[in-house]
Amino acid sequence: MPLRRGLPLQPIPVALSASHRRAPLAIRERLAPRSEEEAPAWLDRHLSQGVLLATCNRLEVYTVAPSVQEGRASLQSALLSRWEGDPVELLPCLDVYVGEEAMQHLFEVSAGLDSVVVGEAQILGQVGDALRIARRAGTASQELTQLFTSAIRAGRNSSRRWRRSSNLLGGPLWTVLELSAT
Repeated sequence: MPLRRGLPLQPIPVALSASHRRAPLAIRERLAPRSEEEAPAWLDRHLSQGVLLATCNRLEVYTVAPSVQEGRASLQSALLSRWEGDPVELLPCLDVYVGEEAMQHLFEVSAGLDSVVVGEAQILGQVGDALRIARRAGTASQELTQLFTSAIRAGRNSSRRWRRSSNLLGGPLWTVLELSAT
């Protein structure tokens, strides 16, 4: 897309994910923060803008950057700072999400659609905690705060629909079909 003069560049959301889909448990455990206090300090040291979502099934880092290359490089560098091994072992286990794909991924995570147990509600609280920790670290930019707040709101709506439909027409499957139609 050509750039137009005088208009500021929109920051591009970028996410790097080591999740249950590609990263074995041993790798996710090695990346995970040892305590809740470690996450804000790590974010502050490695990313000027970032949110770290760490659960038992995923470690994801979100940022916004002026370019895809800059966002990917900063996230990769940040994750490699946590890694105490050969990067060749880690890099194939990571998924990269860029732009709308990063936003969609966060919305799916918040709604429990990317969980080991589809529809589980605990992830929604974990997404909220990740934003709170990033705010405390001073790394939750306005764009990231907006993105996470929207994903949390959508996750709550999805959760309500999920519970409401759990006894109707196939339960969770019906909700997924209903959400995909909107």
